Amino acid sequence: MSASASFRCVNINTIVNSGVMLISKLVTITTMWLGAKFVIEGGMSISIPLVA
Repeated sequence: MSASASFRCVNINTIVNSGVMLISKLVTITTMWLGAKFVIEGGMSISIPLVA
């Protein structure tokens, strides 16, 4: 494998990895926002499970 092909692979890997991390963070933010919205509107409640 030539140096330029290796460099291209590293660049592609970096771009794909950054995209996956961005999507993961967006999903986390959306989930937290929707959860907070449902709790504030009374559609969902926060409960602490009891351990027997």
